[in-house]
Formats: sequence, structure tokens, C-alpha cells
Amino acid sequence: MMATDNSKTVKNDEPDDGSYTQSNSLYNVIGRNSHYVALLTAWVATCGSLFFSEILGWAPCLLCWYQRIFMYPLSLVLAVGILRRDKGLHKYALALSIPGACISLFHYLDQKTDLVKALVPCTVGVPCSADYLNAFGGVVTIPFLALIAFLIITFCMVAARLGNDADIEEDEPSIDAAKQPGRIAIALPVFVIIAAVVLAYFIAGSSYRYGGIGSSGSTTTYSSNPLPTPDSTAAARGKVLYESTCAACHGIKGEGTPSGLALTTSQQVLTGTNESLVKFVRMGRAANDPHNVTGMAMPANGGRSDSSDQDIVAVIVYMRQLAKNAGSGPSS
Repeated sequence: MMATDNSKTVKNDEPDDGSYTQSNSLYNVIGRNSHYVALLTAWVATCGSLFFSEILGWAPCLLCWYQRIFMYPLSLVLAVGILRRDKGLHKYALALSIPGACISLFHYLDQKTDLVKALVPCTVGVPCSADYLNAFGGVVTIPFLALIAFLIITFCMVAARLGNDADIEEDEPSIDAAKQPGRIAIALPVFVIIAAVVLAYFIAGSSYRYGGIGSSGSTTTYSSNPLPTPDSTAAARGKVLYESTCAACHGIKGEGTPSGLALTTSQQVLTGTNESLVKFVRMGRAANDPHNVTGMAMPANGGRSDSSDQDIVAVIVYMRQLAKNAGSGPSS
């Protein structure tokens, strides 16, 4: 009489419809493609920041440089990691993208709130609170774009890790080598992405320099309103605003720097009306403007999207006081 061995009987109430295989395949597709999405994001962010500073003439502040320190290496780390099929790529990338995202968030909070004002390290150079880009009602600024880029790269690296991408598992003996994509199939998208982004950067830069896109240099329209009459406190308030916003480019006493002309000898400051100066500050001046002799852009509103007409008039009063103290007259 034969005994029946029930120990090997496997009860499976789940239908074998291939759902696990499909899910696993989906994870692999996401993991494999997420590397290229991260690479594209890093190169767009890198070339975009270079376009802002080198083409548009928007001088980066200290916090912008910190974000560049974390973003620029990502463009190379991701490219080399993909080409080498490095299974630890997500570790290197996350070590750069997460701190970069934290700095971008800190910078954005400095621009839009008073929560971190006491902690901001921008004591010299371009103010960290300055907004060269102030789109969609002031929501989108440069650190906002950097934050989005860092978050996309972070998400892609997490997705790649969770996807357990077979393409970067070089040493797994269980993977059928015949099913792995060849080196050309992996490398080609890398070089195509880099070449496309760099080419777009040069085309946009050439178009801007030769009077194409963005040649007007203004991101703000000016609407004429009756200006407030400056009161006795205008100069004192203007001094605070000037030193926190304008002094980085024009000098603490309006003496000028390589990034901005001297205001104490500026005919525009000395002889211009309040209305004309407010309009000029509101509109800004592009780096490729024929009247721009420094090659550095003056952002609309002086980089402060929250500046009121009263604030700008106060700064004008203080600038004229600086010119008077310097004993300057109208320049020729």
C-alpha cells in the first residue's frame, strides 16, 4: 500500500494570468528608462544654468553656486554610470541630488518667505533673494526649477533601484546574457541626449546673441501709475533696500563694480525723473541690450518681484543722496 505524500502539494488560489511577470517587466522598463530621464534632466539643468549666466548675463548668487556644485557632477556621474552599467549608480546620484534639492528648497524659501532670512549665507555678491526669473505669478524662479530637477533625478534613481534593472546587473549569473541589451544600445541614447541638449544650448545662445529670442530682455511689463511722494523716512528705507538688493552690483556707496555701473555719476540717476527711473527698474536691462556696457543683465524689478513703487522711489532718493555725498554732477 503506497502512502501519499501531501507535503509537496502546493495550494495556489491565485490565477496564473502572468500578472507577476508583467509587473516585473514593467518595473524593469521603468528602472531602465529612468536612468535616461535622470540624465536628460541633469544635462538640461546644467546647460540651462549656463544659459542663464553666460548668455543672459544673470550673475549667480552664493546659493546658486552651491546648487551648481551638486548638479554639474550629476551630468557626468549619470552618463558614466549608465555606460558602465554600474549597479551602484543610484547611490552616487542620490548622494548629490538629495542635498541639492535641500539647498534649492532653502533658496526658494529665502526668496518667497521670511522663514530662513537669518540663515542665508549671501552676505556679499548677488543677493540670494534676487529673482531674475519670476514667472507664473512669481511661483517659478531659478531655485524652483533647480528643485524640480533635483526631485526628478531623485525619483528616477529610486525608481531604478526599486525596478531592479537587469541592464546594470553585470555580475548576475542568473540573467540570460542574450537578453541583455548590447553596449551600443545602452550607449547610443546617452550620446544622443547629451548632443541634443548641448546643440539646443548653442542654438538658443546664438539666437539670443544675434537678436533672436529674449533680445528685449524684459520679463515685466510696466504700467504707469501715479508715484507716491517720498516722505522723510524714504532715504533711510531706501538705504536698507539698496544695500540688500542693489549694492552687490553697483557698490555699497554706488561706486560701481565690474557687474554694474557707478550710480553716483550716472546721468540717468542724476537727471532722470522718478517716473523714468521706476520704469527702467521695472523693465530691467538685458545683457545684449546695446546700452549695456557690462555684459551683465539687470533683472526686472532689480531682482525683487515684491518691490512696490514706494520701495523703488525710496531707493532712488537714497541713490541721489549717495551722489550728493560724493559731490558728483551729471556725467557727460
